[in-house]
Amino acid sequence: MLTDRQEQILRLIVQLYGQYKEPIGSKRLLEESVLGVSSATIRNDMKSLENQGYLSKTHTSSGRVPSEDGYRFYINLLLSEDLSAERLHREFSELDHFLKSRHRDVFEVAKLAADTISQMTGYVTVLLTSGAQDHLVTEFRLVSLDAHSFIGIIMTDKGVIDSQLFKTHFALEASTLDRLTDALREEVLNISLEAATQKAKLTLPLLVQRLIGYQMDFTQLFDKALMTVLSERYYVSGKDHLFNILDIREGAETFQKLFHFVDGSSKMYQLLEKAKPYVDVIYGLENESGDFSQLSMITGNYTYQNQEMTMGLIGPSTMNYKDHLGLMTHVLTELTH
Repeated sequence: MLTDRQEQILRLIVQLYGQYKEPIGSKRLLEESVLGVSSATIRNDMKSLENQGYLSKTHTSSGRVPSEDGYRFYINLLLSEDLSAERLHREFSELDHFLKSRHRDVFEVAKLAADTISQMTGYVTVLLTSGAQDHLVTEFRLVSLDAHSFIGIIMTDKGVIDSQLFKTHFALEASTLDRLTDALREEVLNISLEAATQKAKLTLPLLVQRLIGYQMDFTQLFDKALMTVLSERYYVSGKDHLFNILDIREGAETFQKLFHFVDGSSKMYQLLEKAKPYVDVIYGLENESGDFSQLSMITGNYTYQNQEMTMGLIGPSTMNYKDHLGLMTHVLTELTH
């Protein structure tokens, strides 16, 4: 349990560390605040915060940096606070003017809002709209090529078509493949592509094993079709800002992984689809992708004209959470009206 002063000190250290990117000592805290206590008292509180796991001490100075738990505590404090609508309206009046002059296309409006957020913050904004539930599986076929290979084909009512080549180490007669096709069609036809993909992961493997005595995985085919649908309703703005978010010394391989992650990887879709129905922070990307633990994403959902949208703002884990949470909250609120 933190005292009011310890909570205030933790807030200041997080904010100053985000600003200066170096350990924060008691001297800087006194210079940058009106705590009204001695340097010794501040050092004692910092030691207590360190013992509780909210701060860590570096080997190069007597200053402290926020730990992961410290950041999470700070973020939770911000998320529990009421942001001043009047202050936000004043700070983002130009953005308000833009949002009120909407296009007819909901997705285009959201894309323009994402562009504006990216320009205002210098970070990357991603946008994902619902859509997989709207695609019904209308066709599924397994077409034999020879005894050891066949092609799986899936089609939705919106015209999405995907296929995959399957090779088996066992001979598969045409009659057996037809029987398997009929059984799988009964499971996946006329349901949403998203639901069919879940079946491909959970129940279809057991069905295939029971029918032909061999294991066969159709998950990749359904995932491929689902990714095709999602990519049509996915947008990323400010991708060039990635070079400002990560240290350039990270190397080409790290940046290659990061660009792939942001461009619409399955991990990105999973993070956005799990976003809560209010503004939240995925700190350090919550270990979903160990390569990018130094990144965070502010997410938020909103619905306009029956279209569900999820927006994410990706920046360094040391970002100015207070201002950026305020911006995202304000924009998403305006987009729902």
